[in-house]
Amino acid sequence: MKRTAWAVAAFSIVAAGFSASALAQKEQFVPANFYWVGPYAPGGSGFGGGIIDYMQMINERDGGVNGVKLSWEKCETEYNNARGVECYERSKKHPPTGATVIHPLSTGITYSLIEKATADKIPIMYFRMCFR
Repeated sequence: MKRTAWAVAAFSIVAAGFSASALAQKEQFVPANFYWVGPYAPGGSGFGGGIIDYMQMINERDGGVNGVKLSWEKCETEYNNARGVECYERSKKHPPTGATVIHPLSTGITYSLIEKATADKIPIMYFRMCFR
């Protein structure tokens, strides 16, 4: 139940951040900058795949968010700060709207992006995965 609440809260933030160009174009880009390889892959691939599945479900079931379809592109960060910054730079100007929000899924990448994302006015979402 808690994971569902986090996902709903996260995508509520994305929905609130829709730009005027997204509404006009009926599409909003949300980057999938996660890690699917390396020693942390079991956590990153599950989380990243879940986010992509959720966005796909919203598009298919609801026709997007208020009629605006979500689009995404995977970018492999390898849980590496330099790769995370590279993925951010690539996604921030991605057509049609640029990144609405960034979720680095890494403390190191988050710290590397704070100044850049603040200057670019792109929110950083960060929450840790905790297993109990």
